[in-house]
Amino acid sequence: MYQKYSDRDLVDAYKNMMDYSGKISPDLAVEIDNRGGLEKFIRAIENQSALDKELHRIRYEVFSLTTPETNLAFVRKLIASDVLSPGELDGIVETYYTEKSARDADRQITTKSIVGTLIGIMIGTMVGAALVYCTLIAAPQFVYWFLVPVYVANYFIINLITKQSRNNPVVFIGAVLATAGSLAVGCYFFASGL
Repeated sequence: MYQKYSDRDLVDAYKNMMDYSGKISPDLAVEIDNRGGLEKFIRAIENQSALDKELHRIRYEVFSLTTPETNLAFVRKLIASDVLSPGELDGIVETYYTEKSARDADRQITTKSIVGTLIGIMIGTMVGAALVYCTLIAAPQFVYWFLVPVYVANYFIINLITKQSRNNPVVFIGAVLATAGSLAVGCYFFASGL
């Protein structure tokens, strides 16, 4: 049964059985023996656990050190590892540095994000108002349920213009305002009989 399991899946099955019942099934024991024995298997689990902890530590350090003023070379100099080779460490530091820098850039409020959000609010309000108006004509009892897709449409319009996610406060607030505007304009057109 466990022959088709990858090593990672086998480790997960072992951990789950040990956590749940304190013992493993005979089929799992046979497969572990076929792959080198219990001692080798437990050593592999411990090595994987040490690697996971090391990666978590490195990620925390890179995220703590990365600011708009720091560069990758500076961060690389400050981080060392006894578990990873220098090449692996450099690759991981670069990956985490890039991730943190991109996250910071996404959250940064710039003139482009403000202007783009304002344009997105105008476009999104019109698109959303048309959707709300059609919903009011077709199924007025569902208009408030339909606000979630209207919000998503407004968010994607603003996201397309600004290239920033909802993690940016201006983009998030803009999507909410466009949704409220869509509801107001759509209801206005419906009430006026247009």
